[in-house]
Amino acid sequence: MSFVHNAFESFKRKDFVNINPLKAKKYLMTNCYGSFLLTQYATKLIKASKNDNKSLLFISTQSTEYGGFKLSPYSASKGFLNSLSASLSKELGKDLIRTNVLSLGKFNTPQLKKNFNYDKKMITKDIPFGRLGTPKDVSTIVSNLVFTSPYLSGAIIKLSGGR
Repeated sequence: MSFVHNAFESFKRKDFVNINPLKAKKYLMTNCYGSFLLTQYATKLIKASKNDNKSLLFISTQSTEYGGFKLSPYSASKGFLNSLSASLSKELGKDLIRTNVLSLGKFNTPQLKKNFNYDKKMITKDIPFGRLGTPKDVSTIVSNLVFTSPYLSGAIIKLSGGR
C-alpha cells in the first residue's frame, strides 16, 4: 500500500513584504498542517496493511533548494514535506515503510506557461536536457519509486533534466 502526496494550495507570486499574513497562514496551514494530518491518517492505514510494499511518496519542488522567485510560502511548505519525509524515514523504517520525496524541476504546465509567458528559450536555458519535463516523466519515476525500489528510503530524488 502506498500514499503519493502533493500538497498544493494555489499561491500567486508576490513580493515577500507584500504577502497578506492571513493568506500566508491559510496557505501554510493547508500545505503543512493539512499534509501532516493526511500523512498521519495514511500512515495508520499503511501500517495496518498486509501488503509488503509500503511507501509514502511526497511530491516537492526544487524551489526548496534554489528558492522560488516571489514564492516564499510555497517553497517553505514544500520544504516541510522534505523534512517530514526525512523524519518519517527514520521513524517508520522499523515498520518497513519507505518514505521518499520526488523533487520536480520545470514541467510543461499551464501555470509555468502563464508565469513565464511561455518564452521557451528563457524557461529552458538552465536545463541541460533543453526541454521541460512531461507528465510521462513524472509517472515513470513515481511508478519506480512506489513499486520497484524496496530499499530506497529517506531520499530526495531530483527530476529536473539535469538542472
